[in-house]
Amino acid sequence: MNGTSEMSIAEAAPFTAGVVCDVDVFGTRLERVIYLIMGALIFFMHIGFPMLEAGSVSSKAVANILFKNFTTLVFSTLGFFVSGYAFAFGGEFDEEGSKNSILGTKNFFLMDINACELPFFVFQLSFATTVATIMSGSLASRPTILATGIYSFLIVAFIYPLVAHWSWTSNGFLFTGTNGVGFIDFAGAGVVHVVGGVSGLMGCIVLGPRSFRLSSKSFKSVPPHSTPLLSIGILILTVSFLFFNGGSAVRKSDTIDGLLSNVGLAIINTVLSGSSGFAVIIILHKHKTHLWSIAKGGNGLLSGLVAMAASAGYVMPWASIIIGALAALSYYHASMVLVHWKIDDAVDATGVHAAAGLVSLVISPLFYTRVGVFYEGSQRSLEQWGWNIIGVIVIVAWVSITSFIIFLVLKALNILRIGDVEARQGVDGNYHEEQAYSFSSDLILPSRLTHRSKASAEVLSEKMHRFDEGDSRANSPFLHSTQNRYSSRIGEMLSDKESNDSSSLDGYKGNDGSDVEEIPSNIVVSTFRSKPSVASSFATSSHNKSTELHFSTRGVTFSNNLKSPLANIQEYDNDDDDD
Repeated sequence: MNGTSEMSIAEAAPFTAGVVCDVDVFGTRLERVIYLIMGALIFFMHIGFPMLEAGSVSSKAVANILFKNFTTLVFSTLGFFVSGYAFAFGGEFDEEGSKNSILGTKNFFLMDINACELPFFVFQLSFATTVATIMSGSLASRPTILATGIYSFLIVAFIYPLVAHWSWTSNGFLFTGTNGVGFIDFAGAGVVHVVGGVSGLMGCIVLGPRSFRLSSKSFKSVPPHSTPLLSIGILILTVSFLFFNGGSAVRKSDTIDGLLSNVGLAIINTVLSGSSGFAVIIILHKHKTHLWSIAKGGNGLLSGLVAMAASAGYVMPWASIIIGALAALSYYHASMVLVHWKIDDAVDATGVHAAAGLVSLVISPLFYTRVGVFYEGSQRSLEQWGWNIIGVIVIVAWVSITSFIIFLVLKALNILRIGDVEARQGVDGNYHEEQAYSFSSDLILPSRLTHRSKASAEVLSEKMHRFDEGDSRANSPFLHSTQNRYSSRIGEMLSDKESNDSSSLDGYKGNDGSDVEEIPSNIVVSTFRSKPSVASSFATSSHNKSTELHFSTRGVTFSNNLKSPLANIQEYDNDDDDD
């Protein structure tokens, strides 16, 4: 390359040209490389989150979830660029560090930032955008896109940065504490996960639950519409957490060997804690329900990973197993409390992030290697424990008040929530040009199995909507298999009708018991989520183990005894009396 071209490049990029970084201030080159690599890999969380959320909600809201995650990432990034980084870390790399104990006061829009800070900015940006995504996940399929952009921007531009400043800067009042002892949050159990989880909880309270959940007295949790999407999302998040917690070990040692050892310890503890959380929850849930649950186990895994954000580099591996287990138990019981109070958290982010993060921050000081309460039991270790409790209270209070106000203002402006009618019909179809799934007919009437021989139109309508939203019994592979066989038979009947072959109607009776020679034209076979269905109801005889199929159209009921071993069919519908 000649001198002219070199000069052109230098003139085009004066901000970074010829930069020499002070190792004592900005860290070694290895540390800055780790920040860049870890920060970029943490961004893979923004692949895991939308997959987890999309799998968890109705199939009619998947495109909305994907678009919402784009919106959240983009606007939270802008918020961190505009003021988030400045309020959190502005001036921290000056000679005397950030002088303000409440918030940073410089580097807005990254103005006057030292080029050597940029790797640190990348790493912190990955944390900031995670906060917004955790919050928006709780609200899945309810807020408008406009509201999503506004609150994603505001939480990262103002709410989160102050918590980060208090906890992670040299003069932050929580970090400094008293007598050289202050609040410790290794990788953001409080700064990231509690902030995201608590703000999401406030949003859930202001938004209110999805309308279909209110139709059930039990307010039961909604099973995922796509377990594969959910599972892949959890696995991607699991891998990303290794970089999330591992990257935070940078600058915790004065030597390269010590740095690499700290990163290794943080990753090992993260894996062990997540494994412990998964094991505890699947065993507990199996004991309570006699069923294995991928969703519950996956959330237990994530709870353990969140827990290690509090202390991944400060505890021994055996302690990480205990902390992960306790954090997972806190998630499980927090989830039940939300259901009891009819608070609709679409992905259990309150339990996974807020509850697990809070518990880990409170119990981690007990296990700090050599200086924890269980090790030392000194006045200093007790003060450390106390400051972590104070930090938890301060964070929860600040985030609850500010985020609640934001959601109330958005609600008052009537821009917070999409309409219930549109949501019931399908968010994707009403608000988005693209849809995640194709529907092959104009009429979507999913069938349901029920032990009643007669069901009112109102009950059937509600059951159809519950099927759309992911009713656990309607999603049973056994029921879908039965449904598909019946639907296939109706398709044959329609084909035979067109050729005037009445033999296909053998065995079908009208309401008066007379033979039916043709099928009215308004019987519609539809495909929903690749599952054929018809407007129908079923009745089971406990005596002959046979099933009677009823097709009702314009006052005429077609029925046929279909011999099928459905002896246990009632167990799939054992709460119909509560509907």
